[in-house]
Amino acid sequence: MEPGIEDRKTDTGRMKISSPALTALDLLRYPQAAGGIDNVATVLMDLAEKIDPSQLAALSDAAERPVIQRLGYLLERLGHKDRSDPMYAALMARGAAPWTELDRHETRDPDFTPTPQERDDRWHVIVRRSPEIDE
Repeated sequence: MEPGIEDRKTDTGRMKISSPALTALDLLRYPQAAGGIDNVATVLMDLAEKIDPSQLAALSDAAERPVIQRLGYLLERLGHKDRSDPMYAALMARGAAPWTELDRHETRDPDFTPTPQERDDRWHVIVRRSPEIDE
């Protein structure tokens, strides 16, 4: 079976679904399809507890660096450093990470790009606006 894919039994039979770790990476890979960074952060609030840190680290080997950086930053911001630490170690094994924007959408128009509120030195993520999380 593919990494990150789980086999689940349902009322209608067996079904292959994305693991919480793979889902989290996909949310950060396609944030606009997920409704934007605010929605991604809201979903991660509930999803983070279900993420297997070692599986997340293994899956991050195949993920793009900026995706890993954004996910790691958000997990730590949401209080789940225990989930992101193995992923951070895997990222650092690939060498120094360049700086990346938390939300690339905010930098589309240079005339309206907000000034950074934060620069996270651990994940090398530039935060122009903190995500708003629906409680």
